[in-house]
Amino acid sequence: MAAPAEVITDARPSAISLRWIINGREDLIWFIGSVLSSYALLLLYIKGIVPLVPMVALWAILIDAPHVFGTFSRTYFDRTERRNRARLLWGSLLFFAVGPLMVYFGGGLIFFFLAALWAYYHLVKQHYGFMVLYKKKNGDLAPVDNALDRLLLLFAFNYPFVAFIAQDPEAMARVPAALQSGVNHECERRRKPRARTPFTSSAAKRFESALSAGAPGMRSRKSAAEAGQPDPLTKALRFD
Repeated sequence: MAAPAEVITDARPSAISLRWIINGREDLIWFIGSVLSSYALLLLYIKGIVPLVPMVALWAILIDAPHVFGTFSRTYFDRTERRNRARLLWGSLLFFAVGPLMVYFGGGLIFFFLAALWAYYHLVKQHYGFMVLYKKKNGDLAPVDNALDRLLLLFAFNYPFVAFIAQDPEAMARVPAALQSGVNHECERRRKPRARTPFTSSAAKRFESALSAGAPGMRSRKSAAEAGQPDPLTKALRFD
């Protein structure tokens, strides 16, 4: 009589957990793959296909404004929320007076600087929120992992922001004088000439070749820099 077959079940946990917020398809399209739209817009600008100002305007109207409307629809336009959170909702409208008052009393530069920092902080926290959602979904909540993930995300977002300000004179001019010393060291470090390695030299030559062959948007920025004129990209983003 043959012995019954023994079934061996491997109970070892998987090294990688893939639990999505919605599902794999929706997450990859809307939450992760949507970053490709940024590169597409950058390519359209570099190739001179779409001017910067209409691009930003359409993005603000079609993408940014609807999510603001979504916030209003769940707060001010909701009768229950207006009744339950009346003090918070109506009292928070006083913040709209901060900007005009600071401009009136000569603090316009400080206000726009702080508003830009707040807007960028809002963006960083949005990405942080998505990271936490995925961590929660996948049980990745060890204190050490949380600290490392938080540090990586905050550094990855904030360092390029500060580095851009440090290397761009027009951006630095919009930093209040009392705060400029915080980025002056980085500014001086980036201005020091560095020896080119064979790799960087060849990369620079390939970049110059591509610049001469196409990319009218990049050529306009290069020509403006050679003529001592403001960078058109930075100029389009000026507050004044």
